[in-house]
Amino acid sequence: MDTATLEGTNNYSVNITPVYLQPGNNVITVTFAFHVSAGGTQRIRLVLENGSTVYVLLTSSQS
Repeated sequence: MDTATLEGTNNYSVNITPVYLQPGNNVITVTFAFHVSAGGTQRIRLVLENGSTVYVLLTSSQS
């Protein structure tokens, strides 16, 4: 994956793991430099290395 942004913002992630998606379901961790508040439906826009865009639903957790 190339970049990730929280939809509706210009804030990019500081870390994405794993860096490759596999066919089927994937569990990824996206770390932002700012606090992402829980509640409501939020989407993350993932831009892949080939230029494709994938939108995923956000489930936030405290670390």
